[in-house]
Amino acid sequence: PMEAEVEAPRQQYSDSGKVHDLMPLYYQRLFPAQEMYKWLAYGNDQKHAQADGGFFKRREFCFTLEGDIFCRYQSFKDGNELAAGLRARCPAKIDIGPVFNVDPAKRAAYMGLGSDRVFAPTERELVFDIDMTDYDDVRTCCGGGDICRKCWPLMTVALHIIDAGLREDFGFEHLLWVYSGRRGIHCWVCDKRARVMSNEQRSAVAEYFSVYKGNDQLGKRTNITQPLHPALQRAWDDVLLKRWLEHVLPQQGLLETPEKWEGVLAMIPDEGVRATLEQKWSSGRRASSGAAESEGAARWRQLENAVRGAASKRKGLEKLQLEKSVKEIVFAHAYPRLDVEVSKHMNHLLKAPFCVHPKTGRVCVPIDPDPECEFDPLAVPTVASLLNELDALAAEPAKDKEAAALPAYERTSLKRAMDCFRATFLDSLLKESKAELTAKSREQATKPTLAGERETHTEKVGEATLGVGTDRVEGNKEELNELKKGCARHTTVGVWQLGAGGGSKAGRRARERRQYKGGAAAAEEAPFVSVSTRLVQEHVRDPFGNRKSSAALRALESPLLEVHFEQRVVKELHEALVLEIASVTAGGKPLTPRIAAASQKARQSSFE
Repeated sequence: PMEAEVEAPRQQYSDSGKVHDLMPLYYQRLFPAQEMYKWLAYGNDQKHAQADGGFFKRREFCFTLEGDIFCRYQSFKDGNELAAGLRARCPAKIDIGPVFNVDPAKRAAYMGLGSDRVFAPTERELVFDIDMTDYDDVRTCCGGGDICRKCWPLMTVALHIIDAGLREDFGFEHLLWVYSGRRGIHCWVCDKRARVMSNEQRSAVAEYFSVYKGNDQLGKRTNITQPLHPALQRAWDDVLLKRWLEHVLPQQGLLETPEKWEGVLAMIPDEGVRATLEQKWSSGRRASSGAAESEGAARWRQLENAVRGAASKRKGLEKLQLEKSVKEIVFAHAYPRLDVEVSKHMNHLLKAPFCVHPKTGRVCVPIDPDPECEFDPLAVPTVASLLNELDALAAEPAKDKEAAALPAYERTSLKRAMDCFRATFLDSLLKESKAELTAKSREQATKPTLAGERETHTEKVGEATLGVGTDRVEGNKEELNELKKGCARHTTVGVWQLGAGGGSKAGRRARERRQYKGGAAAAEEAPFVSVSTRLVQEHVRDPFGNRKSSAALRALESPLLEVHFEQRVVKELHEALVLEIASVTAGGKPLTPRIAAASQKARQSSFE
C-alpha cells in the first residue's frame, strides 16, 4: 500500500534569528496603527465641528532604518497612511516627536525666513525615561543591557513612585506606561496641560523627581530633608521601605559580603557605628532568627538599631544627620533615577509603543500601573512568537465569523497588551478629548457675534449637531429636540438673509428658499439683525456709520458679507448705522413682497 503523504512542517520563526527580517510581516499583520492614530489625534480624528483635521498631520515621526539610517520629520494624514508608511519602509525603530505648527514634512518651505518661530513645536507629551543601566552601581545580578527578575523590582519601584507623584501632586490623569523592549520603561503624560508645557516647566517637573544626585568621594548623594517632603514620605511609606526589605536587599545581596556592604556603610556619618556593624557582619554569625527573615533584612534591622542608638546620644546637626542617614541609604539605592534630559525638551524623540526592540525582538507593550499587577519583562511577547501564533491560527478553521474578522493582534497574546492600553489609558483619554471638543463648540456658540464676523457656531448633544446661522442639522429626532432646547438662546429666529447671489432665475429661487427665517413677529424679539447682501458698497456700512469701500469688501474673498448688529446697538447708533434693507435688490429685481414687508417691519422695529 502507498504510504500516506506527510504534510510539510510549517515554518517556525525563531527569536534567535535576525529581528529585522520579521518586521515586514509584523507591520503588515500586527502593528496597531489605527489605535496609535486614535491616541495621537486626541479626538481630532472625529467629524466634529471643532476638530482640527490637520492635527495628526503635524506630528513628527522618526524612522530608524536598517543600518542606523535616521529619517526624521515623517508625517502622515491618518492611521491608514501611517500603516502604509510602515509597511513601505519597515523601520527597525519608530520614535515619536512633537506636534509642529506646520507639517514637518514640508518644513523646508517655512525655514530660512528670518525667525526661529516659523517652524517650531507647539505641543508634545511630557515624557519620562528610566533606564536600568543607571542602577548598575546597585544591582549585582546583571549589568549593561541585561535584565532579570531580580533587578526588575527597581523599575517597579520607579513606576509606582513617579505614577503616584504625577497623579497626586500634579493632578495628571492620562498616563501611559510602556516597557522599552529591553532594559527600561517610559512614561507618556498626555493631559492637555502637560502637552503644552514649556521647556522650563518640563524641567521643573523633572527636577521635582530628581532626588538621587549621583556619587562622589563621600559616597552616594541624595537631595532629601529631615523630616521628609510629603511626596518623599508617601514614597517611603507606600513603596520604598516595603520593596527595599522584600526585594532589593535580599535579591541584590547588598549586605551579604564586604564588597557589597562597604558602599552602604559609607553613608552612615559615624565611624563608631560603621566599625561596630562591620565587625558583626564579618564574624560569620547569622543575624536572621529564622527562615522567615532574609539575612539582608536582619542585618538592615541591626543597622537601624545601631544608628538609632547613636543618634540618641547626639545633639543638633550630628543627631539630624544620623537620623537621616538610614533613609538616605534607601533613597540613594532605590528611588527613581530619571534621564532628565529626555523630559526637559519639547522636541525630544521617544520610542513609540508597540514597536519592536531590534536586539531583543520584544514588543514595547503598555504596563498596568496598578500596584497589584506585577509586570514580567521576560514574559513579553516577541515578534517571532506572535507570528508563530498567527500561523498556528491560520492552520485551524475559525470558530466563528466574528473571531475571523478581528484584527490579527486581537487573536494573539498581543491582545492582553492592547486591552491594557485601552483600559488603563486610551478609553478615558478619548472620552475627555471628545468632551473638550464639545465644550469648545458650546463656548463658540455663546460668543457674541460682532459686525463683520462670519463665523458659524455649532452645538452638539450626543451625535446631533446644529449649525447656528446655517441650515445644517444632523442627528436623530430625540437628540435634536434636546439640542434645540439647549441652544435656544442663540438660534437663528428672526434673522434675515437677503440678496445672496447672482441674477439667474435658479439663483433667485435658491436665495428665496434660504431667506427670512422665523416670521416677522419673531423679528421684534430677535437678539440680532443679520443681513447678507451682495458685495456692493452702497448697501453696507460698518458699526460706526462709515461706508465700506468696494476694495475692502472684495478683500473678504467671499460672495457674501454677513453683518450682525445687536438691536441695542442699532437703537443707540440710530441713523448713523443705516442698513438699506428695504432697497436691497437681488439680481437687479425687487425682493418678493413677503420678504420686503418683513424687512421693512424689522427696520422700523430696530429704529424706534
